[in-house]
Amino acid sequence: MTTRDLSPEYQAPFYPAVQYLESALEPEIAEYAFLRASALNGCRVCTATHRRNSRGLGFPEAKITAIEHWTEHRAEFEDKEIALLEFTDAVTTLEGREAAVPDELWARMEDHYGKDGTRNVLVAIITMNVFNRFGIAAQMDPAKVEGASEFDLAQ
Repeated sequence: MTTRDLSPEYQAPFYPAVQYLESALEPEIAEYAFLRASALNGCRVCTATHRRNSRGLGFPEAKITAIEHWTEHRAEFEDKEIALLEFTDAVTTLEGREAAVPDELWARMEDHYGKDGTRNVLVAIITMNVFNRFGIAAQMDPAKVEGASEFDLAQ
């Protein structure tokens, strides 16, 4: 795999969304969405980045792995977290259908996170999907993620 030159200036148009999310969403909630979307998309550089960031927030490695593979660890999560992870899955894997995010799921999200919170989570998921596509298309090297541990870089 050859890393393709993609300087940060090409990602710059998307940084305002990241800055918005820093004040609009609790970091733990954002990391759930970032980790799961990155795992679903197979973006190694984003996965490494958000494993590192999650560890920085105090998430143990077992929790990070559980978030990435939550369907195998469902019993470890509260209803609110399950809604967030299901929502991330639905938005990330739209499958070309308008009904990919069912009304029932949207309603559960609003019950747990409120209207604004649900919309902010949606922005987080969409933003992460954009960065996943940068990482995958440019074959960005996860070993270049500053501060990444062996755990962060593991596939």
